[in-house]
Amino acid sequence: MRNGLILGLSMLVFSLTASQAKGNPSSKSPERPITTHGAIEGSNQLATELYELYNAEEKIVITYHESLDDPTRWSDRQIAKSAGRLWKACPDVKHLKLMGEPAAHDLESKLMLLTMQVDRFGLAYATTTKGSQLVGRIRGKLNRETAARTRFLEQANRALQESRFEIFETRMEKREWSCMSN
Repeated sequence: MRNGLILGLSMLVFSLTASQAKGNPSSKSPERPITTHGAIEGSNQLATELYELYNAEEKIVITYHESLDDPTRWSDRQIAKSAGRLWKACPDVKHLKLMGEPAAHDLESKLMLLTMQVDRFGLAYATTTKGSQLVGRIRGKLNRETAARTRFLEQANRALQESRFEIFETRMEKREWSCMSN
């Protein structure tokens, strides 16, 4: 009876560790993602999406790194898209951390390294002729819109102090404050 119990527990432990090893990195496959516990609904899917994002952005970073000596070959739109996607992933990684998923720590470091590279590409692109023209256009637009944003913030502050939240809410919905509005 006792030997059967020990054998059963041994088999259970072996099967659990063997199934986890299929998804975790190893010396033979260090690129494999860390598996999730899956104790909280949605953690598996979120981790999978973040690893897919990492894999896609890593390919872009490798491609750009190969042409590091000629940033004129890069796309400003791709740099901005990559930066945005990586920035948007930050809250998801924090969410995985709050779920207690060990994959969050792996993803955090991987995505941070990619973000640092994409930032470098953006700075290098800004030194090109097209990049400096783009920076000039963006600065000009921001400078032109500064007065409107300042007015909006002053009005919003007054409305909030007077507990007139509808004014703030209405303006936010109209996106009158955003430099992205037309």
